[in-house]
Amino acid sequence: MADDILDKADSLMRRHRAFVAGDSPAPGTARAAALSEAEDLPVLTEVVGDTESSTAPTPSAVTDIDALLRDRISALQPHQRELLRRELATWLDEQLPQLVMRVLDGVTDQLVAQINTQARVSLLPKLQAVLEYSEAEPPTGS
Repeated sequence: MADDILDKADSLMRRHRAFVAGDSPAPGTARAAALSEAEDLPVLTEVVGDTESSTAPTPSAVTDIDALLRDRISALQPHQRELLRRELATWLDEQLPQLVMRVLDGVTDQLVAQINTQARVSLLPKLQAVLEYSEAEPPTGS
């Protein structure tokens, strides 16, 4: 089995090399026989071209899936819909607050970092200037 795969790979490489080099083997030689045998191997672009067009979803397919999902939900029995509603409510109660807190923690961290940066850049020099000015002028006592 491994020899068969290696032979096919070797003939494919020879086919590619003959195509690139532009040389063609003499008819009746072993190389010509191997090349003719390898001609039935698919080229990668041929295989990809066939499957690529069939895997891309179209907008109408998405609409069809949405309609099918709505039909299936409406066809559910009332107790099944209630079970789905409870499961969704439970998930939202348990998971949603955690997800929101993670996002808000990230926003809080980013906000604190930006405030620190802006304070260092603009507020700190102003405060230092006020302190230097107040040290240069002694307070007038009454």
